[in-house]
Amino acid sequence: YAVMFDAGSSGTRCKVYKLQTRHSLRISDVSQIKVPKPNKATPGLSFFGDSPSGVGPYLQPLIDAAINAVPSQYQSQAPVYVFATAGMRLLPDNKATAVIRAVEQMLSNSSKSPFLFQTGNIKVISGKDEAIYDWVTVNFLMGVLTGESSTEYGALEMGGASSQNAFEVPVNQLHTAILNLRHGTRRLYAHSYLGYGESEAR
Repeated sequence: YAVMFDAGSSGTRCKVYKLQTRHSLRISDVSQIKVPKPNKATPGLSFFGDSPSGVGPYLQPLIDAAINAVPSQYQSQAPVYVFATAGMRLLPDNKATAVIRAVEQMLSNSSKSPFLFQTGNIKVISGKDEAIYDWVTVNFLMGVLTGESSTEYGALEMGGASSQNAFEVPVNQLHTAILNLRHGTRRLYAHSYLGYGESEAR
């Protein structure tokens, strides 16, 4: 099992996945587990830039929902991730750091969260990384990265505070990322446009 808090600009969503451990991961080896409500909290984490003490009460209902989704015997082995995106990238560095520290403090407290805490799993991801994750998600779900399909897909995604695009490019063309994956090396052009999200455009 793995617990993911998707900390977008408009809210944080709790996702729980069950993974079959194999040498070669297939689409069928990853299943999303239904998380009981409340499995989303609003507004986004960036709201707490001026008041990081509010992060704990904000996250606790989501943690409790994940506890109800993961069998108790697996909770201490289930890694927990918090990936924050453009809403947090818009904050000044000192405020974003304070919010992330508050999240770490909450998730490292075993009386609050029973899941496997690792510092590197709690972070604000870069815009380029967000674009790469978009591309990986699409091409994994479509079977490209598992060898089940030979058709490659680009990814275009609009969030609340940014937009991302990513697509594979030939060897001799401009690329911003190189991924060494099981089925070969992929060269991507991946870019994020901060401020070009749905909420920011309103």
